Amino acid sequence: MSTQHPSDDAAQQDEPGTAAGGPQSAEGAPGDVPDLAELERIATPVTVRRVPRYRAFIVTGVVVGLVATLVLAILTADRPTPGAGWAIAAVGLGLASIGALLGGLVAVAVEAVLRRR
Repeated sequence: MSTQHPSDDAAQQDEPGTAAGGPQSAEGAPGDVPDLAELERIATPVTVRRVPRYRAFIVTGVVVGLVATLVLAILTADRPTPGAGWAIAAVGLGLASIGALLGGLVAVAVEAVLRRR
């Protein structure tokens, strides 16, 4: 069982933005909702510019490069050679880098197309 001090309630009610005080607008009492005319008066027109998520494009390029490396490794698995693991790792790193670069370039191209609209 907890006891609450009366000054705690008063402190919570005095703080703006608390549950007891409620949200306050800059021009009115708590809970006032502006009407349509007020919203039109204070609204600022904006333009929403849609841009691609570069990280998603680059990560997709890396994944495609690694999948291509896996396919190449499976296709050449019938000829085992010494140091094949290092060669596969080097090819994987190279193809992942190329995939990341191509993914970034595709994202830039998509942004250019969306900017023209």
